[in-house]
Amino acid sequence: MRLAVYRTDAFVPSQDMRREMFGGIVSVTFHVADVAADIVSRHATAALQLRVLDAGELLYDSAMLPPSPKAFQVATP
Repeated sequence: MRLAVYRTDAFVPSQDMRREMFGGIVSVTFHVADVAADIVSRHATAALQLRVLDAGELLYDSAMLPPSPKAFQVATP
């Protein structure tokens, strides 16, 4: 995640003014497996399996077993 930082907290209306007031960029990196594991651990008492896929590539799976056929599933693009 990246955020541009400006040397003012006032609205900067033009591109030229934004360039002039530009101070730098703040960058933060999140590791998907760590974020997902934190979400799952908060619900440890519930029967919860979380799978995160990106374009079909598995990024995280809280349980390496296939989901139950009776499982409620939600897919969000």
